Amino acid sequence: MSKLPIPVNEQERLLRLRNYQILDSPPEEQFDELTKLASKICNISVCLISLIDENRQWFKSNQGFGGTKETARELS
Repeated sequence: MSKLPIPVNEQERLLRLRNYQILDSPPEEQFDELTKLASKICNISVCLISLIDENRQWFKSNQGFGGTKETARELS
């Protein structure tokens, strides 16, 4: 698998992501409702809301992907 290039606005993107203070926050019903609905509408078994920081892809909501909370950024 080839590595994707880092966006030119990466530092700004990461700053904005951190400003949301959402990384590593507890599960929230509103996000889980969105992934459940999207999964049902699209008739898919896996649906995620993921956020990508410098090193990882972190899952805010995870339907059908087991208890996995994050993966390496390279797998995003």
